[in-house]
Amino acid sequence: MNREFLINIIFLISINVLIKPFFLFGIDRTVQNTVGTETYGIYFALLSLTYLFGIINDMGIQNFNNRTIAQEPELLKQYFPAILVTKIILGLVYFLIIFIAAWLWGYDALHWHLLFFLALNMVIYQYLAYLRSNISGLGMYRTDSVISSLDKLFMIVICSVLLWGNISQQPFQMEWFVYAQTFSFALSALIAFLFLKKHLIQLQFNFKPDFLFSLIKK
Repeated sequence: MNREFLINIIFLISINVLIKPFFLFGIDRTVQNTVGTETYGIYFALLSLTYLFGIINDMGIQNFNNRTIAQEPELLKQYFPAILVTKIILGLVYFLIIFIAAWLWGYDALHWHLLFFLALNMVIYQYLAYLRSNISGLGMYRTDSVISSLDKLFMIVICSVLLWGNISQQPFQMEWFVYAQTFSFALSALIAFLFLKKHLIQLQFNFKPDFLFSLIKK
């Protein structure tokens, strides 16, 4: 067990060293320089707003689920549909609070389009984090390590084409970067779900408020 854990740590660090620094310094920095300080500043302010209320999306579910599934893997079939419904409800509440906050702080309708996709990205990312908590809880550590960097790998590919592929006469738009994030998170979440699919046979999506409130309380 300790040997497997050590191998996974080395594997995870290797992936992070190869992919994430290139994304930060090769893609993110290039996007910032391309769109300009003012445009990137607006993006960063809206992104910070989505992070400010990010806890609403999770409520500690990821850590609770990872610990629970690691201890009792057979609970996955029971918890997965319930937590999925819970996260849908939390996601809707999150969207509501985000746009109320944006309205109170004076963001105009021109910013709301970008804010919508940034908030959507946060919701999808939290779904991805939840799926990963199941994967690691089931002991598939290397799979979790690979999925942890998939979104950055997809972003590198997509943004490299958009930045240097000369596929458009228009200069690079900040919205393109955000759309690329949406696609990358969604595709990574789909791949994570496919790895879990064989463990999720005969699921029943029954809405049970008492169970949901108990789950959030835990």
